[in-house]
Amino acid sequence: MEYTVNVPTAGTYTVSARVKKHPDRGTSQLYIDGAVQGNPVDQYQSVEGYSVVGLGNVTFSSAGNKQFKFQITGKDPSSGNYTLANDKIMLTRVN
Repeated sequence: MEYTVNVPTAGTYTVSARVKKHPDRGTSQLYIDGAVQGNPVDQYQSVEGYSVVGLGNVTFSSAGNKQFKFQITGKDPSSGNYTLANDKIMLTRVN
């Protein structure tokens, strides 16, 4: 899944995403403009539900559109599939 995210000003931001966990979800890795960001996120959960997951801090040297790509890297052993469901990307300015 790939998104274009408008970063309003240069600086450091905490990145988080709202994901829909489910018994058929996989594990994803976030890439921002092609660079790995944070740790892989396991979206498996035995009961369907939304969670906000932290994806670390990133420093942008310039404002503008950035490419955020969630790539499937595997699945939880209990999961029956490799699907993902990301609902929202949030950037919170740190400095």
